[in-house]
Amino acid sequence: MNKMGIKIIIMMGLIISLVSCKNSKYLNNKNIEYKNLYNGFVIVAGNESLPPKETLVFNSKGEWDKFGRENFPGINGIITMFDKIDFSKECIVYTLTISPRSGYGLSEEIENIFIDNNKLIVKYKTNNTYNIYALNKYIDEYNLKIIHPYINIVKIEKKYIPDDLKNIYVSN
Repeated sequence: MNKMGIKIIIMMGLIISLVSCKNSKYLNNKNIEYKNLYNGFVIVAGNESLPPKETLVFNSKGEWDKFGRENFPGINGIITMFDKIDFSKECIVYTLTISPRSGYGLSEEIENIFIDNNKLIVKYKTNNTYNIYALNKYIDEYNLKIIHPYINIVKIEKKYIPDDLKNIYVSN
């Protein structure tokens, strides 16, 4: 084989590895770097619907703003107060957890974030000794049950997101 043939084979190998790298680079349960934007309790009264419980990834400011207005009025101002989000390079990850007990809400600390089967997964610490509790009122003065789900909002770089991620948020 001549030098030109070897160069072509090497170039084709490099191109194939570069093309497949984006979609496979962060698969196989490798930890993804993230930055906390917000974590805390939200109040949900008995007549309000619960925000989505699944992990959602937001690729655009418009989708995030719409979701925030519908579920958490005022939270967009809080999360962008100290840290700007560049949606051309970053995306927002939202998770919500509900305590297994009805009498209180429980804080959850993120242990790591990773991709598994084209889905972004947020894993929480199981031995968190610094939990914060919020007492749920069964009935308030208006006869509404009050619960306190806990939300985490983080940002990650888009380079970690495969093209075919299953939990990208798309509004209806």
